[in-house]
Amino acid sequence: MERPVYQPPGTPVEELDTPALVVDLSCMERNIEFVHSFFQDSPAKARPHVTAHKCPAITRIQMAAGGTVGGIGVSRIGEAEV
Repeated sequence: MERPVYQPPGTPVEELDTPALVVDLSCMERNIEFVHSFFQDSPAKARPHVTAHKCPAITRIQMAAGGTVGGIGVSRIGEAEV
């Protein structure tokens, strides 16, 4: 198996290679919106820690959260380079 292996949203779980990151997109979007609304009227900014998911696509979604994100947190430099 080559990396990364992308499967479009809606791919049946039975067709995924394992291990696989499986995300409930609507739940993730609600959580990101909740964090965005919390920081909306604050001078503070969110800094999501991407070590939890290690997924560049999710990081891009988090970073696009309406100007309330002030960067990302990582455990190692290599995680930021992805």
